[in-house]
Amino acid sequence: MDGATQRFSGEIQTADFDYVDLEELFYNLEWHLCSKSVINSFYKSCGFAIPYPLLHEQGTKIFRSLSHKWEQQSECFGPAATVKYLHKQEETSTFYLFIFQNDWFATTTLHYLQKGQYLPQPENSFWWQIFQQDHTLYNKVLDIKGHLHTSEGFDTGYVEAST
Repeated sequence: MDGATQRFSGEIQTADFDYVDLEELFYNLEWHLCSKSVINSFYKSCGFAIPYPLLHEQGTKIFRSLSHKWEQQSECFGPAATVKYLHKQEETSTFYLFIFQNDWFATTTLHYLQKGQYLPQPENSFWWQIFQQDHTLYNKVLDIKGHLHTSEGFDTGYVEAST
């Protein structure tokens, strides 16, 4: 083989190589890549699953910030006021409560339903759908608060939490 052509960031780069084993070439080229997005593009163009899915980073960032908000506000205002505040926000905050503060979530939901008020539902959250499909991301989010991983994924956790 004379050379390999890879297209990244709109530029075509050629590299001379004399490898018989293409897998060895793949791992040799991988060492020269720096950013996560370039590594993801390289894996994708080679037909492999990408090692750094974008939703993993975004999901852990969102749920880590919600966890931090929970800790700060429950320390200042108490857990009951904090859960009422977060429950009234948007679906992602409600989903956070459903995963990590399930008892508070159930109590607050029942309280507002008895008053005839309807709040955002965790099932309407974007992350609800993602967690059902991507069990690895669900386990990464569980790591934020030190929860145990589930081998079955999000669906089993939902059945156990809702019973």
